[in-house]
Amino acid sequence: MAPLPIGSGCQDGAGSTGRVVAPEASAQKDSSKSTLCRFDRGPRAGQTQDYAPMAPLPIGSGCQDGAGSTGWVIAPEPPAQKNSTGKDS
Repeated sequence: MAPLPIGSGCQDGAGSTGRVVAPEASAQKDSSKSTLCRFDRGPRAGQTQDYAPMAPLPIGSGCQDGAGSTGWVIAPEPPAQKNSTGKDS
């Protein structure tokens, strides 16, 4: 279902009603883990690979591709922001 504005009314279709609330911080995605591996040794040195949907690993931990390349788990880049003209900044 589409998300509802925080504070708006909601119901479950079985007689229960309430208000939409923000998720708790503990329920939000853990930003200290990632599925991105940046290789610094081996055939893939200089490349970054996203291993989603595999489980994320702690950022800064070692990673490898099983084919001789090793590297480090890195945080995802934040999305590009649009300026007032609607173009990437």
